[in-house]
Amino acid sequence: EKFSMFVDGTEVQGELLGSLVGTGPGGGDVVEAPARRFPLLGSIQEMVPGESLVARRTFTLEEDLYLNEHTLGGPVSTTDPSLRGLPVMGLAFSQEVAAEAAAALFPDRKVVAMLDTRLHRWIFLDQGSVTLRVMANRQEAEGDEALVRVALQQEDAGDPRLFPVMVEATVLLAPTEPAPPRSRASSLHDATACNWAGAEIYPRRTFHAPLFQGVRSISRLSEEGLDGTVSVLPRSGLVRNDAHPELEMDPLLLDTLGQAAWLWDSRKPFAGRAYVKYAQS
Repeated sequence: EKFSMFVDGTEVQGELLGSLVGTGPGGGDVVEAPARRFPLLGSIQEMVPGESLVARRTFTLEEDLYLNEHTLGGPVSTTDPSLRGLPVMGLAFSQEVAAEAAAALFPDRKVVAMLDTRLHRWIFLDQGSVTLRVMANRQEAEGDEALVRVALQQEDAGDPRLFPVMVEATVLLAPTEPAPPRSRASSLHDATACNWAGAEIYPRRTFHAPLFQGVRSISRLSEEGLDGTVSVLPRSGLVRNDAHPELEMDPLLLDTLGQAAWLWDSRKPFAGRAYVKYAQS
């Protein structure tokens, strides 16, 4: 699919066309997510259907294979491919966790928008694993729509009430998916032609490993943005114990659009400076 990306200051806006039972720590029921759906949500510790939930999920490099392919620094050794940079959960996958929490509250509705996302702290896996606490609460919404505010906290050895909030987002759900909007992107002005594809993009200008390599080419660059092509990537290989996970969004495609913003300021080969999304309206 062809795309255009326009940049205004530090804000990047992209348009996409197309758009459970055990015993919990308090003695209550722990509801396991259904098979295949909600693969990143984990176990639901508390839940009031249609109102709120608290879930818990431990992410590991062994199970969550996509984390091995999103490492700051990329390959660090030509003789030992098992050595990698610093694994970090991309914002798009944090948004998928939020979307799954909202969809668990309203399983008969579709996730149609992600609003007011804010990344407060990066979720690093320098120790090989991290446990997140997911809190979701319904907000007031109009008509048949549902609005859910979700916060992701990282567990540590301290007081659960003081777990740091890593990511917050508001998820909009509706009975059906809306019709794709018309693109508002206009032509680039004073653009220069370029011919980036394959190794000219990965790894020459960005660190993303094969599972995330969705940008196929960049054809034109200007001070306003760029033109290029992207592919919708397969979801197989993301999670070890789920060959075909049923996701609520397409985090790989969202990450690909973020890479486009990175590439806009990557006329020179990657030298360690990274542009990474931390907020999305």
